[in-house]
Amino acid sequence: MLTASFQDPEPGRRGSRPASKSKSQPERTICELILFSLFNFPFGVILGVSVTLLSLEAEKLAPNHAGVLLAGFCVIGGFVQLICPLVGRLSDNSRYSYGKRRPFIVLFAIPAGIAVSLMWYLSIQKNVGLYVVTFAVMMVSMSAAQTASLGLCADLVPDN
Repeated sequence: MLTASFQDPEPGRRGSRPASKSKSQPERTICELILFSLFNFPFGVILGVSVTLLSLEAEKLAPNHAGVLLAGFCVIGGFVQLICPLVGRLSDNSRYSYGKRRPFIVLFAIPAGIAVSLMWYLSIQKNVGLYVVTFAVMMVSMSAAQTASLGLCADLVPDN
């Protein structure tokens, strides 16, 4: 079976974990590593589709101000990324019985799924105001869940 062993290319670089603090973890198979990161696939698809379709949604929701609405979506998307370090810090320091990252993934994945569904409905109703608010909720939720999931992958792979 294929296994992966990761070595730090720059052992003394800033941000690398000291050898004394590393946990004894089993070597992970390539299949396990792929499974750890599969959680990010739907986020990538949803974000890719939403970015691609946002210009069409902007034209549908506000035909006379589509450019302004699309710019607003971009600004929201940019500002939302500012929460990622905070979520990373919170999940780094958490001590839940389900693990450091899993509660954050679940906590934010649920509203992200609800928001995506609600955006579809609000688009049909052409409710611009609630669509923008729901888009912001979706972006916050997806960014936070993805931040925690990336930390989970790093936690599950041994330092050696």
